[in-house]
Amino acid sequence: MDLVCTPVAQIGLMVTIYFIGFMVGGLLYTLPDKLGRKRALLVGCLISALGQTICIFVPTIPARCTAFFLMGLSQVKIGTSYVWLSECTSLSYKPRAFTYINIFDAMPIAVAGLYYLFVSKDWFWLCLTMLILTYLATGLLYFCPESPRWYLVNGRRSEAIDTLNYIAQLNGREVRIPSDARFVEDPTNYLSWKQLISGDLVEEQHSPLKTMQT
Repeated sequence: MDLVCTPVAQIGLMVTIYFIGFMVGGLLYTLPDKLGRKRALLVGCLISALGQTICIFVPTIPARCTAFFLMGLSQVKIGTSYVWLSECTSLSYKPRAFTYINIFDAMPIAVAGLYYLFVSKDWFWLCLTMLILTYLATGLLYFCPESPRWYLVNGRRSEAIDTLNYIAQLNGREVRIPSDARFVEDPTNYLSWKQLISGDLVEEQHSPLKTMQT
């Protein structure tokens, strides 16, 4: 945005409204547990894309205040993406996976600095590129599997097994989980919970995480 001649008070107002949106966005943090990680992240990405679109193409202060509010509101996507990644990654690969996502999370700041330093002072093309990447990331969500753990804790065991097998297929693994498999975190599996409490079942050996490692 071209804010060189914009009064400092108006710039401060936009920043304030962004954090108000961030605060209100706290109400959305129940969505990942209700809708699932995938759909909650989709909601956050769509809100963010809408805010970015308004911010770029509607050059008025009220519109940009609205855009900043929406972008603050969409921050549920950040926490959800970390949880979703954690629940779709086996224990041995978690450090590597979180390193990758932190690198990508930090890249926009580095890219923006290098762009303004070596390429151009024009903000439009940089922001347009970021907007296009947002829409592409939103589209890619349709091809990502839902969290198998979310399926399990919501009593949807068959869908959790299908998702784990799909992840195994993507990873080139030949091992598949049978359709009658039982998991400790499945709330409908009363026997496993009873055995776990009595000490007859070791959680690590029957958890979805252990299964994914296999």
